[in-house]
Amino acid sequence: MHPSTIAVVSPLSTQLLDLGQRLKRIPNIGSVITIHSDLQNLPDLQDPPDVVIAADPFEEYQSMDALARFVMRYPRTRLVVCSRQNSADFLMHAMRSGVREVIPPEASDEFLLEAMRRIQSQQHPALEQEGTVMSFISCKGGGGASFLATNLAYALASQHNKRLAVIDLNLQYGDAALFVSDQKPATHLGELCQKMRHLDASLLSAAMLPVLPNYGLLASPETPALASDIQAGQIASIIRLARSQYDYVILDIGRGLDQVGFTALELSDQIYPILQNTIPYIRDGKRLLGLMQSMGYEDEKIFPVVNRHDRESEITIKQLETALAKKIALTIPNHYSAVAASVNQGVPVVKLAKASPVAKSLLNWASKLSGKCQNTPRGWIARVLH
Repeated sequence: MHPSTIAVVSPLSTQLLDLGQRLKRIPNIGSVITIHSDLQNLPDLQDPPDVVIAADPFEEYQSMDALARFVMRYPRTRLVVCSRQNSADFLMHAMRSGVREVIPPEASDEFLLEAMRRIQSQQHPALEQEGTVMSFISCKGGGGASFLATNLAYALASQHNKRLAVIDLNLQYGDAALFVSDQKPATHLGELCQKMRHLDASLLSAAMLPVLPNYGLLASPETPALASDIQAGQIASIIRLARSQYDYVILDIGRGLDQVGFTALELSDQIYPILQNTIPYIRDGKRLLGLMQSMGYEDEKIFPVVNRHDRESEITIKQLETALAKKIALTIPNHYSAVAASVNQGVPVVKLAKASPVAKSLLNWASKLSGKCQNTPRGWIARVLH
């Protein structure tokens, strides 16, 4: 832990004392001060701390609006909210206001420690390891994010000898493993989260479905019920460990963003919103990009990808870029037969149909990421002239 100055703000004396004492037990946490107040009536902070943990019911929108006012007033201070409110509406409002973490009052000491580590990794990026974290998120259901995430990973691992980890964070209905393997995962993300006290590199590796010797996939829970106890702090610990062990960590995020999804996006170096050039995808894509912008994500790390691109589509890429106010990073062509065969057989398209337009696009994408240009074979006339 990097020493920080942390202020705990709460109108409840018992909660103030409890949070303050628990924070002080964290090794190398730095200095911890307590302020008996709510965030709305917080006195001026002459020397703003690194982190403020605001413990407040936040039951009314008036008190929730205090979040945005605090962030505007103290832009260098990371704001953490401690509240029992956990609705999607509250989390969305909090994140848009600039809140970096939402923790429940009954959070364990381990959960609290992980939250502080995440905050410090945001304040001190140099603490992060070398592996690149990439998030794939579909702007609308059925966009093909899981297919692209798993197959790009296969291209990087098989063609460029990179160490790959894919983590299926679609906790309700994740099926990423089906795209690259016909094997049933021996374990899943939910079971790994139950063993967090023993989490290390060997345990993480053992939980992976081996697609290749250098490509492992951590499957999502088999049923939504098994995902109910998974916490954002646990996911952050797994991502942090994975990036220290792999060259690329690819996160397949479900379309419905929750606190786990927000945590994954926060820890990502690159975010790939997946869409198609149709009106429903454009509408939802604008909403998703607007949300990311309001949450302060750097524009440079967001790379929209058009999947199943058809050059004959009524909506051109230029029109799509105008509608999104964002340049399209790359396009994946539509080739139904190759993709359908790949999905049905559980065999990566690069392995099954390497000559297909989809496989070629994925190989070029992998080459760009690894810093190597993919040479396009020349026709016989070009070879003779050369």
